[in-house]
Amino acid sequence: MKVEVKEVKFFPLAPNEKGRVGVTSFVIDGRFKVQGVGVFTRLDGSGFRLVYPVIRLPHGLMVESFCPIDKETALDLTNAVVDKIDKIAKGSKRGPESTYYVPYLDE
Repeated sequence: MKVEVKEVKFFPLAPNEKGRVGVTSFVIDGRFKVQGVGVFTRLDGSGFRLVYPVIRLPHGLMVESFCPIDKETALDLTNAVVDKIDKIAKGSKRGPESTYYVPYLDE
């Protein structure tokens, strides 16, 4: 079952050595808002991947706070975010209609 992903926002950050390029938020099926998801380049450099937040418990154990539980949902979410990044990158040098300027995507 395909999930509906709306209100996708991408907040670019200066890329770091681990491949982080920004954070994203989105609404799933008009019912669940997800924030604080990291956007990283794929390890092979072929695109982007989403990294979901974890919580470190007092004794050191790290647990996922939320994440997709099947590959289809993960792909739907990733594709929605990548589409947003593509739109931003295409409009980054075209003036005021661009919401975000992503200089490192212009290189």
